[in-house]
Amino acid sequence: MKKEITSRVLEKIKKEDIKPEAKWKFLLKDYFVWGLFVFSIIVGALAVAVIIFGIKISDWDMHRQLAGGPIKFLIMTLSYFWLLIFTAFILVAYYNLKHTKKGYKYNIFTIISISLLATLLLGGFAYSVGFGEKLENSLVRKAPFYKGMEHKRELMWDRADKGAMAGRVLEVREGELDLEDLKKMKWKVLTTEAEIMPIVILEDGSMIKILGERISSSTFEAERIMLWQKRGLRKPACLGGGFCKVK
Repeated sequence: MKKEITSRVLEKIKKEDIKPEAKWKFLLKDYFVWGLFVFSIIVGALAVAVIIFGIKISDWDMHRQLAGGPIKFLIMTLSYFWLLIFTAFILVAYYNLKHTKKGYKYNIFTIISISLLATLLLGGFAYSVGFGEKLENSLVRKAPFYKGMEHKRELMWDRADKGAMAGRVLEVREGELDLEDLKKMKWKVLTTEAEIMPIVILEDGSMIKILGERISSSTFEAERIMLWQKRGLRKPACLGGGFCKVK
């Protein structure tokens, strides 16, 4: 039986003029696959760095007040663009590692675990040295389709019906103030019962964020007033003549 199989193989090699591939071709292919694996890990890590940066600037310490809990807060604030990139490149990393010379020896759980761990560790390091913020700000400036993490944060605070708003103080009076919110809508904010954070100075032009309750179409009763600190770039607002200014 073995002789018959050997005979058939030799006959096929002779008939089809099959020649052995050079060793360097196999090595080049293996190096190329490993290179793609490393590249996919790096891209996935950059996605992780931006995701961490986005969570950091999104008032995580107030997740209960803004969203009712951490899970809902993450759903509302995480960038699905970066989650998609992260997931896609984890799968690419898995595919490439599986097709390395010895990749067949590892099961799917092991390969995905290795890819995920490497991506998360490298992503954490990339965030710690500022790559997350740099990439985020670069995309806000240069990518027309990318609105940025600060935009999502503004949406979180542009919900008067849910008890959260932010904007610029127009005028301060005894027990109340006039506010222009992030969409340029004018509000009268009642401050008599409000807890005002120590670093907040209520004066014309101050940027603040407020937790409280909407009591009419243009009146909001504040329970807590905090300083609004811009933590990321916004999408450029285009002026006349095609010029854009990053806010």
